[in-house]
Amino acid sequence: MPTSVKPADVATKVAFSGAAAWDHLKVISAEPHRFNSDENLKVRQYLIDRLIDLKELAEMNGRPGFIEDPVDMLGLRKQLSYFESSNVLVRLRGNNGNSSNRNALLVSSHFDSTTVSHGVDDAGIGIVVMLESIRSLIYAPLEHDVIFNFNNAEEPGLYGGWSFISHPWFADVKAFINLEGTGAAPGTRAMAFRTNSWEVLQKYSDGAPFPYASSVVESVVSSIASDTDYRPYTTHGRLPGVDIAFFSDRALYHTKYDDMNHSYAISAQHMGDNTLGTILAISNSKLLETIKPAPVIEDVTGPLPVSGFLYYDILGSSLIMTKQRALISGMALLVFAVFLGTTLKATTEILRRGLRRVTSLFIRPMVEANILIWTTLGVTIAFVSILSKIKSLINPGSTYGLPGLNIAWIVPAVLAAALVWQSIWRRIALRLKLRKRSAGTYYHVLPATTLDEDEDSDAESELSTENLSTGPTVDTWLAYGLLGFWWLLLLVNLTLAAAGLASAYVLYDFAFFSAVSVTVAQLASIFVRKWWRAETSDSPPAVWKERVVELYEQHAWAVELVIGNTMPAILVFDIADTMYWAIPSLIAEGLAELSVDLTFAILTLLVSLNLLPAMNLVNRPALAFFFIALALPSYLGSAFIFPFNPDRPHKLSMTETWDVSNTTVAASSSVSLEVMTTLSVDRWQRLTNADKMMGSSPVCEAGDRADRAPCVYSNVTPPPNVVDGTGKPVSDPTSLIDVALLAGANDDGIFKGSFTGVPNSRVCTLDVTYPLMKNDTLLGLWIDPNRNWSSPDATFPTPGKPTPGRDYTAGAIVLRRAFENVDRRMRAEFAFTADPILWGAPGSAITVGCWLGPEVSPTFERLDGGELPDWQTFVHTSHGTVIVKKTVHFDG
Repeated sequence: MPTSVKPADVATKVAFSGAAAWDHLKVISAEPHRFNSDENLKVRQYLIDRLIDLKELAEMNGRPGFIEDPVDMLGLRKQLSYFESSNVLVRLRGNNGNSSNRNALLVSSHFDSTTVSHGVDDAGIGIVVMLESIRSLIYAPLEHDVIFNFNNAEEPGLYGGWSFISHPWFADVKAFINLEGTGAAPGTRAMAFRTNSWEVLQKYSDGAPFPYASSVVESVVSSIASDTDYRPYTTHGRLPGVDIAFFSDRALYHTKYDDMNHSYAISAQHMGDNTLGTILAISNSKLLETIKPAPVIEDVTGPLPVSGFLYYDILGSSLIMTKQRALISGMALLVFAVFLGTTLKATTEILRRGLRRVTSLFIRPMVEANILIWTTLGVTIAFVSILSKIKSLINPGSTYGLPGLNIAWIVPAVLAAALVWQSIWRRIALRLKLRKRSAGTYYHVLPATTLDEDEDSDAESELSTENLSTGPTVDTWLAYGLLGFWWLLLLVNLTLAAAGLASAYVLYDFAFFSAVSVTVAQLASIFVRKWWRAETSDSPPAVWKERVVELYEQHAWAVELVIGNTMPAILVFDIADTMYWAIPSLIAEGLAELSVDLTFAILTLLVSLNLLPAMNLVNRPALAFFFIALALPSYLGSAFIFPFNPDRPHKLSMTETWDVSNTTVAASSSVSLEVMTTLSVDRWQRLTNADKMMGSSPVCEAGDRADRAPCVYSNVTPPPNVVDGTGKPVSDPTSLIDVALLAGANDDGIFKGSFTGVPNSRVCTLDVTYPLMKNDTLLGLWIDPNRNWSSPDATFPTPGKPTPGRDYTAGAIVLRRAFENVDRRMRAEFAFTADPILWGAPGSAITVGCWLGPEVSPTFERLDGGELPDWQTFVHTSHGTVIVKKTVHFDG
């Protein structure tokens, strides 16, 4: 992490100024600036103005080839989506290449915010990092071109990223860097959390002064419904690249708390330093000339494939990268080495001692050690699961709202359960006759003084006879049992890796260092044995030498523990820190609380299992009560303290639908409040007194998404307060939308018409419904069919088979680059196909809906203005908060 924010006085150097970037961000994030708003256009104009300033600066400093391209073009996201691009593009020319061959690096972020958010973290910091990077690159040597895409309308559907693929410059792009944010950045770091290119990530490693990356987070992100412009660039674009984002405080993601009060300039400095360093590393290398397109992704809407290799940083100072093949080879070699070493050792001992004594001395304690390890794992997980379930029943949302408090009870609970089980196991082992009496306190049995003693299964050291049980103690063999445990998990991991699934690199590290520690223990044991025999062959040893050997007996386990646990523990703690910031907030997006609690329990177990020798050595059952006492206050707090507050709010989304088809229905609206599953609907209604607040009882249902449940309130008054283009209230709501259809259809069965949308909206939808009969032709729908959209797919009929005997609806959406005309109303032509005989039958209708922001909704203003408790906040909803709809029937 940078130690400080660089001031703006570095503005004539190749250095990133977090202070200068932060000054830009104060302007950009002053107000929420969703795509469908005047504030969005103001932010766009601010960016254009600053880029013009930078262009003049480049010319003054002799920087050739600064090209700023704010000219709009028509783009298309997918079928039935019509988006007029309002991206702002900049191209810095490099020294390499000619007019016909100009390979380029793309750097991209979006400047629109969500409906209620100020867009600081998502993605204002990325935007100002791009601005300040351009300023710095004016003074830097560049071998290849760098294109910056300040894209718009990412939040409602990645439209800016999709549309850039249609731009002529896209053909020159060979790799990309995407900058994002998913919460807040209160002094936290921006992570390279997703990539499809070893080469691009290697350049990130080379150029970023503070690398921060994790393939573990990539695996987590691939399982949740969270998208960035990484998708269009890697699917349709087939670009190799990297996704870099802030992920901390995701509880504030897409809320009004994504503002300047919850993010700090040092975070912008971190993202900026790493981004600028990566740009220079890529642009001034041969990478853009040699890198190949990304693999084809067949399902462009499904989960994106993970990278296929491992990467993680070491305390933010260096990046470790391992290709899948190398990882598999390393794991296979380690698996084989451990198996071979164990086999040779077992064979040697059997030949030397005989199978009976080997069974007593080696096999029996190894079996017990492995049983103890696996049962410790199972008992601990079961214990934490039970506590987690009870806590969630008492206080739902606790893990989401009180993550620190939950970790504070999980860690000591894991240790307490493990310690208690060690004591219980001693009694079980006696009953199973795995040992003759309870284990002693020493970890190592001192090497025997004579060969005869060594070959006697019941012989012990002169120093340890009083402390050890008859037969070898399980303490002695736990280190070897742990090696077997990690070896088995590594074997499973190797199998998964060979099948193409992501590998848990921490298991490899634990197995590797466990093998090293056991090897060191073996070598140390041989050395001490020889030294002891040499010193005691003719005369009793000196007192100090006895003391040295005694210390070895008592504390050699600690050396093994340090060797086997230090590096893996560092990695586990680093993962735990990442998980703490990232995953509890995902409970609001459908992740189960139990899953999160068990994640931290397992991370604790990964370290705790290697402490089992020490736990058995100490043999202090009372220590478990200490950990129980340590866990109890935190557990009670997590079970009874209300989990939500403004910093960890419960989220609520709102969509108000106003039907203005006639004056009767236009007298009121319906409001859908979607309750995030951190609270059940019933509990939410009780806590907020929602029915009284809304004035009626809702109809609540499961909904289409796992992370929220919609409750619909009907007949809400007053309806939205919509004004015309001059700011005057509209007296006749039915005049807000006009739909006109030309009489009849042409020979191809194509009907044509036009609509005029609601004032102050540049996002409208069009739905056509008519009764279909079996084997009828599919419905095709087009917006502005006479315009030259960037993709011919826009005019293809929608695929799929209609349901016989039921109405079939096709919907399209159009997003204009600006508000149109004096009255600020969208006007669009449309066309659709229909059977001329069937069209006009009952059910034939056209519906137009236009989106508006929360400022027109008295209900939103009332709820957000104070009726909702401060622990609850609204979150992003699609294109806006209010949709005004009008349905015109054409059934006679």
